[in-house]
Amino acid sequence: MASEPAADFGITSLNRWWPKLPSLSSAYTCFSRTQVGFWLVFIAWWCGCGVLADAGESAFDTAHLRDRTKCVGIFLGRDAQYAFLAVRRAAVGEAKGSLRSYLNKADEDEKVAYQQLRDRAQAMLQEPDHNEYRFLLEQELDRASRWLSGEGRMPSELVILSIPLGDVIKWEIAGRENHALATWAWRKQIDAPESIDANKLRELLQQANVDWKQDLPDLGSRFQAMPQNGDEWRARMAIVRYSRDREIEFQGTASMMVRVGDRNAQADIGKLLAQGVQQQSQDLLGELLDGRKAKRRDWLESCREMLKEERDDYFRASCMEQEGVGGDGFVESVFVVRFGNDWKPIWKSKVPIDIRSVPETTQKQVENDPQIRSLLTLVESLGVGSNDVFDRAVKMGAATMQAQSQVNQQFEFFRQRYQHRLDIPVLRWDVTSPDRLPRR
Repeated sequence: MASEPAADFGITSLNRWWPKLPSLSSAYTCFSRTQVGFWLVFIAWWCGCGVLADAGESAFDTAHLRDRTKCVGIFLGRDAQYAFLAVRRAAVGEAKGSLRSYLNKADEDEKVAYQQLRDRAQAMLQEPDHNEYRFLLEQELDRASRWLSGEGRMPSELVILSIPLGDVIKWEIAGRENHALATWAWRKQIDAPESIDANKLRELLQQANVDWKQDLPDLGSRFQAMPQNGDEWRARMAIVRYSRDREIEFQGTASMMVRVGDRNAQADIGKLLAQGVQQQSQDLLGELLDGRKAKRRDWLESCREMLKEERDDYFRASCMEQEGVGGDGFVESVFVVRFGNDWKPIWKSKVPIDIRSVPETTQKQVENDPQIRSLLTLVESLGVGSNDVFDRAVKMGAATMQAQSQVNQQFEFFRQRYQHRLDIPVLRWDVTSPDRLPRR
């Protein structure tokens, strides 16, 4: 699985959907995208609202409301009270009834969001800390103050509507592939895509030489600001502090996590594979003795125990899991934030370690690394054929490097989304994925 965002309302899952929008995070990306990204995974989409075409399958979702109106857009997910639907403001037009009330509420909430941003930035600037990102706080305070005064205020192109769950009597969900079509149709400014069926959208995008199956465009900055509760603000500032102040980074396996210098640090492949072989031998011994695998430690708990300062209330960790040398495995990465006494991932991603798809150049890089050669001595002591094991170890090391690189790219996408503004994209990790909404 890939990044979720926590996301990613971001985890990737969530981060799977919100991460491409304002980002409510990935969850996993498979938010894998794939978590949290996110942060996820993972996948997020922007969309429009209008009249469904009578013929063909729509690329957009439809919410049928109790007042006998319907709203067309992209369903992002739901929490205990609301379903979240992204729509195109121009397509809403002169909407009336429930739809108009949802749009008015979104506009009212945006004012609250800017008031929150102004007050929070102002309060932080009065504190002696935050020097590493003081300029960002000053910039955001100025922007919020100008917006609230009416200077340069423009309505957002896209809007996230919060629809009470009880107001919806039926959902028509288009599905992930059609959501991708809708996203790119909007990105390429196809006229009124909500009224065009999916097959026609596919043709129009092909004519425009758009590979709509590639990564979705990030349209998060095109949405309105939404109010942030204390947890969302804390998570957002944790990303800023990680990026501009202190990078807290761990890598390793379930049996041993170590703190590394920064997010760009290369995994110690020899050490990781040695740990994997050690864990494999422990599992084998446990099965021989009592039929059970050795109990593995919670690797996130191991990371938390290495945090020494009170201000260390966030970290990123990447863990490699494998089934012996040359076996299948994956690299899982998370960004975790402390909320009171609880630690929660707001982004996560999980990438398979595929030894069959490693480029020869990457294999050579690992083979020439003295760290990996030290593994040969270890596996020989286990009584395994040295040549065969060494070849498989090299492939496993190269595949691990490749998976770690993919995870890093996904996290970097998630991280970069929150570096320039402190209100959008939206950051959520507590929303039910749209994939779980039953068709009715």
